[in-house]
Amino acid sequence: MLLLVSQNHALQHACDLALTALVFGQDVQFVLWPDVFASLCANPLLCSQLEEFGLTRIYTTGATTTATHATGIEVTALSDSALQTLIASEEKALSF
Repeated sequence: MLLLVSQNHALQHACDLALTALVFGQDVQFVLWPDVFASLCANPLLCSQLEEFGLTRIYTTGATTTATHATGIEVTALSDSALQTLIASEEKALSF
């Protein structure tokens, strides 16, 4: 499941969906826009929950130098073309 999150107010809902998917064994691709990524980084509890339930990578749009508080989560910046490829390769994509 691909989750694209560009709005800060939707971060908690998207994380809830990601956690639910992870609990049921689904693979989650989490793509966050820079402001949303910064909001996630400011919430160490949410980062640790995502890590605890098995999220190993977060994608961001554009370059970012901020690291997550969840040390087990890798952060990968995506170019526009890489984002398009990721979207095209997923069967199910949700945008927030």
